Amino acid sequence: MTEFIPESMKLLERIKVANGGAIVDGLNVREMRYEDVEKLLTAKPSDLAGLPITQCPNLLSSDIDFSCHPESIDYSCSPDDLKEIQAAMADALNILRSAESGEMPRSNIADFTLDSLGEWGNIAAERAHELMSGPYADVQRPIAKQLTDIDTNDEVVRVGIHWKVGISASGYADFLEKAAHKTPGWSAHWERASRDGQEYGCLYLSLIPSALFPDTAGGRKSACKWAFDQIATLHMADIRTVSVDGGKEWRTSDTGLSMAWWLLLDRLRIGRVGVCEECGMPFITNNERGNPRRFCSKRCQMRAVRRKKGQTPPNGGLDSKGDAETGKEEQKE
Repeated sequence: MTEFIPESMKLLERIKVANGGAIVDGLNVREMRYEDVEKLLTAKPSDLAGLPITQCPNLLSSDIDFSCHPESIDYSCSPDDLKEIQAAMADALNILRSAESGEMPRSNIADFTLDSLGEWGNIAAERAHELMSGPYADVQRPIAKQLTDIDTNDEVVRVGIHWKVGISASGYADFLEKAAHKTPGWSAHWERASRDGQEYGCLYLSLIPSALFPDTAGGRKSACKWAFDQIATLHMADIRTVSVDGGKEWRTSDTGLSMAWWLLLDRLRIGRVGVCEECGMPFITNNERGNPRRFCSKRCQMRAVRRKKGQTPPNGGLDSKGDAETGKEEQKE
């Protein structure tokens, strides 16, 4: 009988050389953990450059040469890359959280609009039946089943996924371009221009075609989950499932960002998506008990406490004393 391995343990083989899931800290090499991903989610822009995840050499590319000494490895992840990565993760989690309420989410990646099938209703229904029996039936079946159940006179929720990443985050953009080429349905193209020796441009990504769902509570919930799944699947294009030690299922990744998204999904199995009452950033709870978690970090919790006591400056931020005290509390943890 094959030994059962919990999902959280199916990450990587013991690290022999640095790889997509490794954090290199000097001469020490360790596996990436969900805590590294959560720190990225909740970090302020000024703190992004000092995060442990920036010490993952293969965060965005699998082309890093590990034969050299750790101190000479080129960590090619810029602050702009990290800002875009953080924004995409937060956007996707906010979409998923909207599935609980059944509300139409606000997103910079996915468009949720009400539409009417009208004269295209019969054509759409026929196409849905084709998908149900075609070569992509296993992938498209849940979407096609939703579509076949839509009355042609009803309004539907149309979900389109498309966004752009600026050239300043070229590392992240290159990662997404490669991922789009590996993931069915996704397209990616650059629009570039040069002026006065400066290069401008964006990578445009889109998922074709858009998806249709009934304009009902259940339909909107399914629409949000579908959008999250597509965004997550794109980012996990470098994840592979392999067999090790005579039939044990294991995960490996060519890039750290794909592994980070896998860790995000693994945490969702046991947690829920919440939104920080202080800064508005999403977070994932872990074995929540008693009172629901309200803040993404100790920093935000202490800011809220100080605001309640009237110790917060008029601009809504913390003075230097408050920031210093918050830092001391965080170090204690």
